[in-house]
Parts: sequence; structure tokens; C-alpha cells
Amino acid sequence: MLLSVGVLMAPPNALANDCDDALNGMPMPADAAGVYRDDQIVIGGIPMCQLAYTTHRPIKTLMPRYERHWRDITGDMLAQDRDADGIDEVLMHSGRQWGRYVEIQRSGSGHAVMISIMGVARADARSPTSYLPLPDGFELLVQQAHRDGVTVVADTPLTLARATERVVQRLQTAGWRVDERGARSAGQYQRITMGRGAETLNLNLIANHGTTELTMHRLTPPPAHE
Repeated sequence: MLLSVGVLMAPPNALANDCDDALNGMPMPADAAGVYRDDQIVIGGIPMCQLAYTTHRPIKTLMPRYERHWRDITGDMLAQDRDADGIDEVLMHSGRQWGRYVEIQRSGSGHAVMISIMGVARADARSPTSYLPLPDGFELLVQQAHRDGVTVVADTPLTLARATERVVQRLQTAGWRVDERGARSAGQYQRITMGRGAETLNLNLIANHGTTELTMHRLTPPPAHE
């Protein structure tokens, strides 16, 4: 799946995944535009880094860049021609520590390129700092920046009531206020809306077989000039 490029850069002060070093040396054409980089993604506890850009260069000059870049790394490489036009649009490389994936799609008069580097094991002690503050006892499962802000998913063995209390307290210490306590079902789910300045934070907590899953969506309004 190709994400929109040029939407949001990751906060520069947060701890990145180990794969951020691999992004630093990733080749891009001179006309690369709308560059998007996020080296703090977590999907199912697995660390991921992504780099995306748009370019007017043809695919046949783009894909060889990544074949050359990865060919000396131990692992298996596979290219795919998904639309049977004789040109590979997807390149995958599976290594010992990281899986690498590049996909190129047509975008207007040029192309959109998405590069993903994903760990083959769950995040270790150097897992990234959560985009949003989490209380102790919560495990970060998923987080990603997007056009409207960020999304964070975590879970905890705490009960729904205790988890809700801990999350609200932690966010309040970070400057968030409770604007609305929305729909709830005792022992099943709780929805809360919080605010800080012009930002909105929507919380959904759901009891799930002995754990509580927390999903937070932080919505950040675009700059006034947009």
C-alpha cells in the first residue's frame, strides 16, 4: 500500500527505530519532492521505517538504484511486474534483521516511490518513544503519523476502569484537558475527547479478553496559510 507523500514529518526529538540508519543512505533522484520520512512506526510491535517521495524520473531508472543498493546485503531479493508491462514496480529484499520493500506507482506526470524497512522481530529496548504519552504498564502496538495528526494503539493488562483512569491522569500531566466523556458501557468500552490548544485527542478504550486496548487519535489543524 502506498501512503500519501509529503504529509507529515516525524517529531525530530523522539527516539527512532534502529532502521533509521538504513534510511539515511537511501538513494533518491535529484528531483525528489514531497519527501516523507517516518522512522518511528510500530505495527503489531514490529519496528518500521518509511521513506517516500515523488519524482519525474521513469521507473526504469529508479528501480535499479535500489537493486544496486541492496544487492550486497545478505538475503533474498525478488522483483515483481504487477501490471505485466515489462517493467518491475515492486522490489522486495528479505534479510536477517530487516525486510526491505520498495513500490513505485504512477502519480500525475511522474511517479510516487515508497520505501519500507521492517524488522523481522518485535521492537527491542530501543523501540521508539510513543508519539503520545503512555502510562507505565501499557505496551505500544501501533503508531503512525498521517495527514491529520498521529494514531497510537497500545494495550495493558489493567481493567478498563483502571486503564481509563491511568491514561487520563497521564495525559492531564502533559497538558491535555478532558472535554467530553462520550459513549461508555461498564466494563466494555469508554470514549473520551480531550483538548490542548487547537489540538483534539480522541480516546477509545475497549476491554478485550483480559486486557484493555487503547486507541488514541491526535488531530492537529493545518497551519493557517493552508
